[in-house]
Amino acid sequence: MGIRYSWSGAARIAGIALISTAALAGCGGGSGAGDGSVTIKLAIPTGPDAPIGQAAKFWAETLEKESGGRVRVDIFDSGSLVPGTETLKATRDGRVGLGIVPNAYHPEELAALSVVATPYVTQKTVVDIAALNELAVSNKTLKAEFEELGVKPLFFVGNGGAAAVTKAPITSLADFKGKRFRALATTDTMVKPLGATGSFVEFADVYESIQRGVIDGAFPMDMGSAASASLNEVAPYLTVTGQGTYTVSVGIVAQRTYDSYPAAVKDAIERTNQAYNAWVPTAFAEYEAKVCDKLRAAGAHVSVLPGDQSKEWQDKTEAKLNELLLAAAAKGRIAADDFKALQDDYRKLALKYESTTKYEDGLTACATRAN
Repeated sequence: MGIRYSWSGAARIAGIALISTAALAGCGGGSGAGDGSVTIKLAIPTGPDAPIGQAAKFWAETLEKESGGRVRVDIFDSGSLVPGTETLKATRDGRVGLGIVPNAYHPEELAALSVVATPYVTQKTVVDIAALNELAVSNKTLKAEFEELGVKPLFFVGNGGAAAVTKAPITSLADFKGKRFRALATTDTMVKPLGATGSFVEFADVYESIQRGVIDGAFPMDMGSAASASLNEVAPYLTVTGQGTYTVSVGIVAQRTYDSYPAAVKDAIERTNQAYNAWVPTAFAEYEAKVCDKLRAAGAHVSVLPGDQSKEWQDKTEAKLNELLLAAAAKGRIAADDFKALQDDYRKLALKYESTTKYEDGLTACATRAN
């Protein structure tokens, strides 16, 4: 029994042939049958070749195997079931069986999860995932956020270090002046001191927005997501900014939906989560190396912002970014002391896992290879 995929009309999301799929129909949230079988509709905001798409494919395939075919997962990519910004709500109310949701789409509802936007902590997305796996069970603030939303976190998906994806090269902070970026929650705080601006655009619409001149690029953006949408065709310059990781996505299911699953299905999900976490470090490194090859072959330019420029940027924005995160936490009804404690736990765990992983940020490695 194979995974089914529902495709959006974005034909350009074909830049990296890392997975082969069959386009079959499907709709709705999730369903069960009298024999204990379960069909899960899994919604993701990106294309199948982006990090979220890769993670969804592995998790879904593994769950089908671990369940002995009892669970079937239908993947709807590029917001084809519900827009990315609606996936959290749709998962909570049951229209989506399982949704992969970026914290950056919901800075207030996922204010605790947005601890990963704490700047200048780590460039390594696998460090984020390892830290969050621990925080999700040990930190009261993060645990409470998921409980209050009525969802169960199953697995985390990292995106990689922050990059600026632009039509023109970025070699200094002066090159940001006057630029208009596809924005996430932290973008304006990061780029306004440099004379740039940001506005939110759904991921599936970024390519066309750059092509039409509505925006000049995207920041922050990770290498895999940029390549999956072929953004290098319209914005061929990818620059490592030094900000570090900036977002994470979480695979969630409504708690009441999870509670309704047969015990055998729950056990299969737990085994799948364990297999996924063991798979991530090596798989992500291999994935990013392939993405780098594709980008270089397509003529993309990959570079690292000079260290003095990155340090100047940090000096201009780090305190303001942390103030923004605290303000979002307050709107999410998280006390300032609790969020600061969460940040401290995140920094400590990041340092712990930095010392044990051999993974290197893929875009930084790609820039080194390009030189």
